[in-house]
Amino acid sequence: MALSSEQISKFEKDGYLLVEDFLSADDCDQLMSACHDLVTDMKPEEHNTVFTTLEMKRTSDDYFMTSGDKIRFFFEDGAKDKEGNLIVDKHKSLNKIGHALHVLNPAFRKVTFDNKVKVCQYSICTYKIKMLDKVKNKLHFQYFFEKDGYLLVEDFLSADDCDQLMSACHDLVTDMKPEEHNTVFTTLEMKRTSDDYFMTSGDKIRFFFEDGAKDKEGNLIVDKHKSLNKIGHALHVLNPAFRKVTFDNKVKEIAKSLKLEDPVICQSMYIFKQPGIGGEVLPHQDATFLNTTPMKLYGLWIALEDATLENGCLWFMPGSHKDGLNGGRQMIRNPDTSEGQPLTLFTAPPVKYDDSKFIPVPVKKGSMVVIHGEVVHKSEHNKSNKSREIYTFHLFDQKNTTYSKQNWLQPTAEVPFTPLYPTTPA
Repeated sequence: MALSSEQISKFEKDGYLLVEDFLSADDCDQLMSACHDLVTDMKPEEHNTVFTTLEMKRTSDDYFMTSGDKIRFFFEDGAKDKEGNLIVDKHKSLNKIGHALHVLNPAFRKVTFDNKVKVCQYSICTYKIKMLDKVKNKLHFQYFFEKDGYLLVEDFLSADDCDQLMSACHDLVTDMKPEEHNTVFTTLEMKRTSDDYFMTSGDKIRFFFEDGAKDKEGNLIVDKHKSLNKIGHALHVLNPAFRKVTFDNKVKEIAKSLKLEDPVICQSMYIFKQPGIGGEVLPHQDATFLNTTPMKLYGLWIALEDATLENGCLWFMPGSHKDGLNGGRQMIRNPDTSEGQPLTLFTAPPVKYDDSKFIPVPVKKGSMVVIHGEVVHKSEHNKSNKSREIYTFHLFDQKNTTYSKQNWLQPTAEVPFTPLYPTTPA
């Protein structure tokens, strides 16, 4: 339902746009039925008002001026006689009803706040770019990214590039022996079982299963290629296909547009969002898990398949990065290293967010979403029969920046945080 580039261009040119088949015939009938019920219950003698469209003039101005938070009825000129008595069929007498149907009536509220409306809002309000080689686009990139905390770069990878990454991942999973990776990643709690396996994954390629993919004895009970939640966290170093994309010149151009002086790649992940079982990821900020002072963390998220409302596209709370790290919530290494204690803990409880403030960001295969470390984002459960596979990695600018020693992820001698630029500035 996202608007195409052609539709957006037409809207910007003409100031209006026709979106056909936005509602089904049944949806329309339901709204008309809801309106019919309102009119049936309306008492004409309580609404002595007229709306004349020729002059955009209302009689009984106070009734009109105080209608913003109510459902009120405005008659056609001539629907009543001089004494205020209705002289036509009540259902044929009205010019309009306003002005709070979207709040006070369930049928109209449902349509007004439907995801399709949010997608259209996103399509028009979210800035998109295709190329970064023009000064104008770089300036737009900086402006809109700083305003919203995220930005969509369309056609970042070609379809062939995406297919090559998916093929490389398929090979990794084919060679993987499930019995050697008894791990589960549950997105609802951002919790991992087998903590040591997770904590030592920063310099390795490791496999994290969906909850329910194995039985109590650790045996796989689903197809191996449908069992994984993600792979991480050193694909960008240890696998040639992912290394090639991560250190491509286009990524360097993105980093330069973010005005990063000495960026390093700290982690990478392949996330599957399996059909039907790919779990919900609750609203969060990436800086909760990878904290720097000052905040200079960024995520680059690449869709290897179309990411839609049905299969679990990203949702953002635009501008939320300006509030900093909400509640001071961080996931840190547990200072209590005694036996039986978890290896990580959160410094504060989860923050509750208003769902109505999120905007969906459905994207086409090959698109990149650039994500500020403190922008609040989430994704929904994949209820479709299609996967939503993506490759994502995080980088931060180490120039005049302190990377927290309390972060779960730490550089190692085998895989230090890798500079993005060919030579690291002094």
